[in-house]
Parts: sequence; C-alpha cells; structure tokens
Amino acid sequence: MSQIKKYRKKNTSSIYQKGKEKQIKQQANKKIKCFKYLDLNLQKQLKISQSKTHKLFLSSKSIRKKNEQKISNNKKSIMNQKILNVNQVKISKKIFVLIK
Repeated sequence: MSQIKKYRKKNTSSIYQKGKEKQIKQQANKKIKCFKYLDLNLQKQLKISQSKTHKLFLSSKSIRKKNEQKISNNKKSIMNQKILNVNQVKISKKIFVLIK
C-alpha cells in the first residue's frame, strides 16, 4: 500500500512540473508575440527595412533561448522577463544609432 502511495506522489509531481513548464513556455511565447508587434510598429515609424528588424528579433530570440537553457526551472519565468527587457533595450539602442 505504501508503495502505491509513493508512486502516486511521484506521478502527480511530474504532471504538476510539466504543467508549470507549459505555462512558462506560453508566457514566453506571448511576450515574443508582443515583441514582434513592437518591432513592426518601430519599422513603420522609422521606415527601416523589414530584414533589419527581423534579424534583430531573431538574434534576441536566440539569446533568450541560450540563457533559458542555463536557468533552473524555478527561475525561468523571472529570467524570461529580464532577458526580453534587456533585448528590447539593445534593439532600441541599435535603432537609435541607425537614425543618427
């Protein structure tokens, strides 16, 4: 009987952890969509070619993925926010340089 209880506990905790990972991925995807939308708005306002903004977006996405792999599961959602914020600053700096 005790073995069954132990198995159930392990099984439910793994299901709970998978659910958390899905939530983190969904949040990150939503932020990326918002980020893409911001890129398009900047593109229209500053009349920059689409390829340049897309390259900036892809580079920020790859940086986020690399950093996400290093982070433990507990801190993923917090770090996703920080990483996206840093990338937004980088892109705005690059665009500012292009305007000059």
